[in-house]
Order: sequence, then structure tokens, then C-alpha cells
Amino acid sequence: MSQGEGRVEITGLYELRHFFAVANDEMRAEAKVIVHDVTERAVDEMRATYPVGPTGNLRGRVRALYPQTGELVGVAIAQAPHAHLWEFGTKKRQTKAGANRGRMWGKTPKPAQVAVPIATRLRTEMFHRLVDVIRKFGFEVGD
Repeated sequence: MSQGEGRVEITGLYELRHFFAVANDEMRAEAKVIVHDVTERAVDEMRATYPVGPTGNLRGRVRALYPQTGELVGVAIAQAPHAHLWEFGTKKRQTKAGANRGRMWGKTPKPAQVAVPIATRLRTEMFHRLVDVIRKFGFEVGD
């Protein structure tokens, strides 16, 4: 990130987070609302996409975390112990006798079907909304 007279060049989320870490309180407050909104939407979408299942743990243990690092961070996470199996499946499985039991891809059609696509899409939206906040406060943001 480089700053000149009223100009900011941001090349990624790291620079964007750093910019808001040193921004004034009003800018940080607007950015915090955006991060919270996007994180909560990610949680809602993950919960809606995961199945209920017999225990409801997969859906029920999707959470939003906001680390107290002083930086603008929100994390949507599936905390169920089996969430990674749902997302990514397993390697090829065989019995001790060598019988093929196949590869378990999880319950979705493709690996990483739930959390990763949701997070990727919403992270891009969040980035653009945060850049709009920077512009609103009079900065020119380079491409």
C-alpha cells in the first residue's frame, strides 16, 4: 500500500486491513459494519447450504468469530468435528485385506462445495465495499 496526497494504492486484503488499522474512527466504524455484515451473511449462507442431518451439528456449529487483534477481521467457520469431511472428503480407502472402499467426497457434489465458494464470493464483495468507504472519505484508490 502506498499513500500520497489523497491517494491510496491497495493491492490486496493485507494492505486494506492495514489501511483501516491506521484510519480515523469514522472510517473504521463504517468498515466494521461492512465486515460484520459480510461475516454474518457468510455464516447464514453456510448454515442454509449444509444439511440438517440427524444431530444438526454441522449447521448448528457454524459460527462467526471476531478476533480481538485490533484489526478489522471477521471469520465464518464450521466448527463441527466432521465439517472437513463434508467439504473435502477423504483419500482413497481400502480394507487391510486390500478391498477397495472408494474415495469419500463428502456429501456435496464436489469438494469444497460449501464454505470456500461462499467465502470467496463474499470476500470479493467485502473488498469492493471497503474500497468504496475509502473513496467516500475523499481518497482516490488506484486500480
